[in-house]
Amino acid sequence: MVQFIYNKEMDWSRSTYSFNFLSSLFYLAHKYDVKELMEDILVSIPKKNTDEDAKLALDIAFLAEDNNILFPSLSEVLYDTAAVLLKQIFRHRFDEFISFYPETEGASNTSAVLDKLLKKMKILSHCSNCKQSPCQNAAGLGRGNPDVYKLGEIVDSSRFTGLTIYGEITEQCSLDPTLYVYNCSRD
Repeated sequence: MVQFIYNKEMDWSRSTYSFNFLSSLFYLAHKYDVKELMEDILVSIPKKNTDEDAKLALDIAFLAEDNNILFPSLSEVLYDTAAVLLKQIFRHRFDEFISFYPETEGASNTSAVLDKLLKKMKILSHCSNCKQSPCQNAAGLGRGNPDVYKLGEIVDSSRFTGLTIYGEITEQCSLDPTLYVYNCSRD
């Protein structure tokens, strides 16, 4: 905080700043009314480099819940960060996330955290057709994309729906002579 006050350039992307440290620094910035530092912390949290670690994401979510009453803006940013990280890990598979979540039992606010995380994960923008973020429009199905496991309905001579191995419907796939591709364009 002293470095910030004396206009030293802060490298917020450094991995040495933990989410707990940033949360404590936010508290100090609030206590001493350093609004610019508070804003910088809120902007830096989503940009922080993190490994795809589900336990870390849950720790971030519990930290968000701990700050929910005093610092709702910090809590919101932390919840968003945790939800984005969990979305990357579980790839919209809420059932896998829910089966993973009971491993964290013990805290008194687990149900509140679970509810908020599920709401955030559902709200996160992803294509309503391919269920991917970013949208896979015109991308071929296969490596990096869920393969069509089963043909659904044929819509017309060039489009069809398919089912993934998880039973999810993939709508508006188009048929190309050499490859199946997503067609998420809005006609």
